[in-house]
Amino acid sequence: MDNNERQELYDFLTGADAAGINYFQKALADPDTLVRTAWFALHGEDVLRDISQYYNKQIQEVAKENYNKGLKDGKPK
Repeated sequence: MDNNERQELYDFLTGADAAGINYFQKALADPDTLVRTAWFALHGEDVLRDISQYYNKQIQEVAKENYNKGLKDGKPK
């Protein structure tokens, strides 16, 4: 997380609107946001890890295919 993201998160957690209502409290008052936040707290890290692993595997497979194609294309005929 870079400094801008940290500041944005800090402002969201500690800041308040003109009426003095905390931004985070306001967000959690919305049932949809509350449910999404709870779901992410329970499953978010696992899902992000799984997605990352999947795409890394896909990238590795394409790189291997391209490497093998390059070897095949580079051989004299």
